[in-house]
Amino acid sequence: MATYAYPIIGDLPVAAVDTAHIMRVLEPIWTTNSSFAASPTRDKAADAVRMINSGIEAWQSIGSKLWMPNYLSQLAMAHAGIGQLNDAWRRIGEAMTAVETTKEGLWEAEVHRIAGYGIV
Repeated sequence: MATYAYPIIGDLPVAAVDTAHIMRVLEPIWTTNSSFAASPTRDKAADAVRMINSGIEAWQSIGSKLWMPNYLSQLAMAHAGIGQLNDAWRRIGEAMTAVETTKEGLWEAEVHRIAGYGIV
């Protein structure tokens, strides 16, 4: 926390912390942490990336935006599981944006949990 979070949000009131701040805190963690690549379920994660991408495309083809924060954060986790940290980071950003645009606040904690998975 002292290395990543405090320099960016340490002096801010909680109400002032927004998605851009969180993204700045997590970016160096997601782009340098390779622990996600060492997963016993690597093959399953690669399958998950393909399946979730296919599902998202189908879902969006009918114009639906419902549940997108959840789908995108799960896709981020699958990307991380096969070491595609830049893709994982991009999907977390998309999921956070989707929470804001769809007003599906019920997914916000889950998106942040998955993003924060790289911290532990």
